[in-house]
Amino acid sequence: MSHPETQIRTPAKRVERSLLKQVFADELCRRFPKGIRISGKSGRKLRLDYHACSGTFDLEIKPFGLDLVDVTERKQPISDARLVFDACVERLEAYSRALGKTNGLRPTLASIAKLPAPYRLQEACRLTDQPLVRLYEWSNERRPVRIEDLAALAGMPKDKPITRAFVSELSGTLVGVGFGHTGDPDYATRIPKAGDTVVVFPLTNATSVPPSPSYRSAQLMVLLGLLMAFADGELQPQELSEINARIGAQSDLSEDERQRLKAELTVSLDNPKRLDEFAKKLKDADPASHARIAETLIAMATADGTVHPEEVRQLERLFRLMSLDTASLYGRLHDGAAANRGRVVQTSDDEAPEIIPPDQPYSATPIPPPPLPSSTATVRVDTSRLETIREESRKARELLSTIFADDTDPTPEPPPVEPEEPETSGDLFEGLERRYGALLLELKARGEWAADEFARLAREAGLMPAAVINVLNDWAFDIFDEPLLEGDDPITINLQLLPLPAGSGSQYDERVTS
Repeated sequence: MSHPETQIRTPAKRVERSLLKQVFADELCRRFPKGIRISGKSGRKLRLDYHACSGTFDLEIKPFGLDLVDVTERKQPISDARLVFDACVERLEAYSRALGKTNGLRPTLASIAKLPAPYRLQEACRLTDQPLVRLYEWSNERRPVRIEDLAALAGMPKDKPITRAFVSELSGTLVGVGFGHTGDPDYATRIPKAGDTVVVFPLTNATSVPPSPSYRSAQLMVLLGLLMAFADGELQPQELSEINARIGAQSDLSEDERQRLKAELTVSLDNPKRLDEFAKKLKDADPASHARIAETLIAMATADGTVHPEEVRQLERLFRLMSLDTASLYGRLHDGAAANRGRVVQTSDDEAPEIIPPDQPYSATPIPPPPLPSSTATVRVDTSRLETIREESRKARELLSTIFADDTDPTPEPPPVEPEEPETSGDLFEGLERRYGALLLELKARGEWAADEFARLAREAGLMPAAVINVLNDWAFDIFDEPLLEGDDPITINLQLLPLPAGSGSQYDERVTS
């Protein structure tokens, strides 16, 4: 750098001198593993002359006791060193630009991620706020964190909106230091928005790799299995264990892909409503994977030992989306029950069968066995007494008919006119259970409901909010092939799908039907 003919570019001035020396030494060893050999047969030698202050003697000293050639007179060593130096500056160019955008040229994770891979972790460990420690804590706890908090920890600009490009840049920063997150646009089923949560997990490969077809198939099975588990409004421990077991059984996935699936499972448990939006993408799935997906869904439905009516309706809906035969669904459910060594109990005529494990007692009242015939008691019939009773009854009927007989035929009275009953939820919403129809009558009063208001109305009706969303959307898919409820907060009601009350006139005629 001190040679007068060497041009020093901005990265060499901006980067810390210790890092520049390390990169230069590594590049020099890579290009010249045996060092730079300089011939010492010709050329001026290095000399060191010592003159005593007393002037009584002079002394010539050989550097290191050797006759060394003065390399400053040679062009080749200087030109080789300059090439190495220029190569180092090129490798540090991206880091220098990122460093120039920071406040006070202070390094952040976002700028350190632009360094060559061998130097990222050592430089990240030197940061005073210790972001790597926080990332390790979050990944070990599998704790959902807001996308804004993760971006702030990485040193991303706070004034930028949460867009796909912003999240992609954040993903590249984390991958550079050995971490991934569930919001990565290359893998996620939905780009995070402001306020959304993600889960951080460690990576063994600190490079960006596109998702494999095996990962996409496994992701589809896991999230649909989770959707199936939430169909009854509650996730059972057996269902969660079944999902984790299926993730571990995917032999064609890399370790990083397994970690990503488990992290995506965690963030979906934190926000189950996003699973309904994922089900819409089932139509675009590879038909070759439909059989494996169906197997996973049935295994999830029978994992907790009970098949609820909501789970059966959800299965029917998903089977239709995959163009699978729903007629075989019930037989496969029974086969799954037999595999779990359960027994099937029909709770009522209009409900699906419940699968009860053999070690769990059933609370319903058992049907008593028929009484055994008694060997000692005998029944004797007095035929003469029976005939006398029949004769007395005949005479009584004849006497009463003469008393109450009327000479004129009365004009039959018209049947009473029954008052017309008011329109009910069952009349408006054909095929929808009455209690859900009653709630829908309240919901159709407005096009949008806040999440807390929606939950309050559902609980006042004795229903779970998640179950209401699933049941109403299933009903809408069956009738209109579209969801009725959309969004998280607020929840939007697609009022154009609902029938209008009788007597609404031209508005009813102008309704666009599916």
